[in-house]
Amino acid sequence: DVMMREVPANMMEGLSLQYNLPYVRLAEQDISPEAVSCIPMDALRKYCVFPIRVENNMLVVATANPEDFIAESDLKFLSGMYVKFVLSSKSEILSFLE
Repeated sequence: DVMMREVPANMMEGLSLQYNLPYVRLAEQDISPEAVSCIPMDALRKYCVFPIRVENNMLVVATANPEDFIAESDLKFLSGMYVKFVLSSKSEILSFLE
């Protein structure tokens, strides 16, 4: 799967445009404990995603693979909320999952 290899940060902006999703750096986000507690850690690691916040009953989740519709579906089921993906680098997501 091409998307699961690490993509250099300067290419993330291009992917952001391609997928029409904002690119975020997790280190610059106000991470909501409420959002993080919505999804079990094993699921976050399985899909390599990280919840950032809840807005309007929507869970905003950082992903490096916005085409992972199975992850989106599972996260929706686990959280009971709609999921809104934003783009982040795989290495940054992994550092937040430690």
